[in-house]
Amino acid sequence: MTKHKLPWGEAELEITLPSEWRLLGELTPASVPGVPSVEAEAGRALREPWGAAPLASRNLAGKRIVLVVDDISRPTPIHRFLSVVLQDLARAGARPSDLLLVIALGMHRAMTEPELRQKVGAENLAGLRWENHDARRREALEYLGRTAQGTAVFLNRRLVEADLVVSMGVVEPHALAGFGGGLKNIVPGCAGAETIAGAHLCGAAAGHLPM
Repeated sequence: MTKHKLPWGEAELEITLPSEWRLLGELTPASVPGVPSVEAEAGRALREPWGAAPLASRNLAGKRIVLVVDDISRPTPIHRFLSVVLQDLARAGARPSDLLLVIALGMHRAMTEPELRQKVGAENLAGLRWENHDARRREALEYLGRTAQGTAVFLNRRLVEADLVVSMGVVEPHALAGFGGGLKNIVPGCAGAETIAGAHLCGAAAGHLPM
C-alpha cells in the first residue's frame, strides 16, 4: 500500500493506493497569481463587458431584476463582489425593491439565512428580498416547451418574468458536465426536477447533448 496526499479544500486528503498500482506521475495545474483586489477587478469587468453594454449604463428604472447566485456547495466568493454589482444596478436606476436574489440550488437542499449571509455578505443581504429555488414546486415553475430530444423544460418563473437576470457563479471543472458555472446556474440551477433529470448527465453522453 502507498499513501498519497491530495488537495482538499483548505486542507489535504490522504488516500491509500494498492501496492500493485504503478503511479505514472502527478499533474499539477500551473499557478496563476490572484488579482490584487477582487472588488476592483469586478468593477473593471462590469465596466468592460464582452459583447454587451456596461451594467451601469442601462436604463433599469422600474425593471424586474433577478440576481442568481450559486449555493454554499460552490466556492464563489459572492460576498467579495456583490456590493459592486449592486452599486452598478443602482447607478442604472434599479431600486432595492426591484431586486430579487434567487439561490440556484438545482436539487440541493435549501440554504438557511445564516448560510446565505455568509455566502453573499450580511451587509449585501440586508434589505434584499431572496428565496431558494425549489425544483419540485411546480407552481413556481414555467413550462417552456421541449428540447429536440424531448426533455421538458421547466424554469423558475421568477427568471422567466424578469426583465434582467444577473447570474453569478464560479466556473470550475465538473465530473459530468465538463465545466460547472456559467449557464449551469440556470439549468440545472434554476430548472425543474424533470428538466434536471433529463439534462444533468448530458456531458457524460458521448457528446450527445439533450439541451
